[in-house]
Amino acid sequence: MTTPSRLGAGNAPMLRDQVLVFFARNPDEALMLSDIEAKFAVHRSTAQQCVRHMAKAGLVSKAQGKKTAPLVVSAGPALLAMVGADA
Repeated sequence: MTTPSRLGAGNAPMLRDQVLVFFARNPDEALMLSDIEAKFAVHRSTAQQCVRHMAKAGLVSKAQGKKTAPLVVSAGPALLAMVGADA
């Protein structure tokens, strides 16, 4: 059985759309950065870049306790406002 190839940085727009659809359908869910890598078959750098840009736009929120703790991503206020969910 072969594993799907991971998407590189050129696929960031596609990843952005996939992440936004996921959180629009599941506004109460949160994903660790490693979950995004696995769920959408992307490299860590692509996931980081995408999350960083979406967070600047308020589409996702990032949370990280300690510096060594995993980064947790959830629906941001701008996305919640678009889908009519409570923040």
